[in-house]
Order: sequence, then C-alpha cells, then structure tokens
Amino acid sequence: MGTSGDDRIDGVMQVDLFYPLGQGQGAANTKADDIAAVFGAGKTHSYNGVNVHCDYCGRISQLVTEDWLQTIVEVGFHSWIQR
Repeated sequence: MGTSGDDRIDGVMQVDLFYPLGQGQGAANTKADDIAAVFGAGKTHSYNGVNVHCDYCGRISQLVTEDWLQTIVEVGFHSWIQR
C-alpha cells in the first residue's frame, strides 16, 4: 500500500438515447449497437497515459417518456490510477 502503487477505480457511464415516438425502435437499437461496438466488454480506451477498460455494455431498458422513446445504455468500466 503506502504512497506508491495503483488504485482501482470502478464506474458506470449511462447514455440516454431519445427518439421521437412513431419512428420505431430500429434507429434507437442501431445507435445502441453502435455504442456497444465502441464501448463493448473487453475494449480499452487510453487518454494521457490512463487506460480505461470496459467490463460490460448493454441496453438496460426502453421507456416511453412523453413523446419520446428513451433507450438507456449502460457501460461498466474500471481503471487503475497511479497514486
């Protein structure tokens, strides 16, 4: 432990997609699939020397909110951050 080493940081990113009702679920599902292609399980993204590893990605639910179809996509991730 001490002042050196790495700390594991876990997190969740939620993406809310809104499409007008009546356009069908196709557009929302296609965009959710596009997000999963980028942030799917096993993908790694790097920025300024920090790597973020995607643990899972998927649609949680589809809801009707007023005149919108809301599709919720959740991405679970972790990273090791140097102390």
